[in-house]
Amino acid sequence: MSDYVLTLMRGAYFGTLFGGFIFFLMWEAGSPRRMFANAAARRQHVLRNFGLFVLVVLIADIAVGMVLLGASRWIARSPGTLLAGLDEWWPLQMLAGIVAIDFLYYWWHRASHAVPVLWRIHRVHHSDPHLDVTSGTRFHPIEASISVGLVVVVLNALGIPLWVELARTLVVNPLVMAQHANVVFPARWDARLRRLIVTPEFHRVHHSPSRAEHDANYGQIFSCWDRWFGTLRETPSAVGDVGVAGMESARWQTVSGMMATPFR
Repeated sequence: MSDYVLTLMRGAYFGTLFGGFIFFLMWEAGSPRRMFANAAARRQHVLRNFGLFVLVVLIADIAVGMVLLGASRWIARSPGTLLAGLDEWWPLQMLAGIVAIDFLYYWWHRASHAVPVLWRIHRVHHSDPHLDVTSGTRFHPIEASISVGLVVVVLNALGIPLWVELARTLVVNPLVMAQHANVVFPARWDARLRRLIVTPEFHRVHHSPSRAEHDANYGQIFSCWDRWFGTLRETPSAVGDVGVAGMESARWQTVSGMMATPFR
């Protein structure tokens, strides 16, 4: 993988990230699925989630991610272990890496609900009482940092170069934005696509206040993991609300409140 291609991929990463945000924010403004009380409430919600996202970028992406993924020699090299023989077959290597990371994220996500100390961190994401595109970035920096570290460990163990994770984000970022966006997608598309990928309606069940529903549908890209491991909930929640019961107040919703959530 040449430095030129890596530069193009980095540019595409920022393009899809910020382009996706702008696209969905504009769609939500023109045709929201669920209205905010007023424009000021929506603006406050967006700014708070973006504020936490900035901290994630500074702490997880820059402080942690740049150390692990920043240098081209680290991204391009093959660790030389299990799947190192696929170097010349880079499309297969990339597919194997994407599937492996998605499988990892399924179990990491499931553990984040099952292990109390991890749930205290992960509930920062679930405590958002109003889903929109910014909800997809609402993660505590501790959780984001652990996720980055897990990906690096798994890819190195499998012998998959780290550029695969950079390529994966070009798919994952727009998909995660769509999964949380405050818009209505065509029901026919959702019904067909959910056989393969995690669609917005499929994921919305996961944000239900009901524990039976939010402890389900853990997949990030592929829906097969939930189907195969018995955590699939096909029927959308009968209640339109989302969030975590008892965490609707401002003390949980400010940037400082979200940062302090794991320790409360």
